[in-house]
Amino acid sequence: MTLKSRTLRRLLAIGGVATMVASAAACSGGDSEAGGSEDCTPAHTFDTITEGELTVASYDYPPATLIEGDGLTGIEGDL
Repeated sequence: MTLKSRTLRRLLAIGGVATMVASAAACSGGDSEAGGSEDCTPAHTFDTITEGELTVASYDYPPATLIEGDGLTGIEGDL
């Protein structure tokens, strides 16, 4: 792995974590000016194929997405 690809992977991982933190903060029950509320509930509900597990469909698109057995690798898979 080159230094450039390692740096890119780290930046993408940091961006993904920042997005998750921002999403969690939006429904944190904080003050109303920040966009959160105490009665925050999901706007949508949906059924999944397997209870508690999200199933996705994908295809090989190197280097972003690589399917290896039952796992997903590449930039998208690592995130």
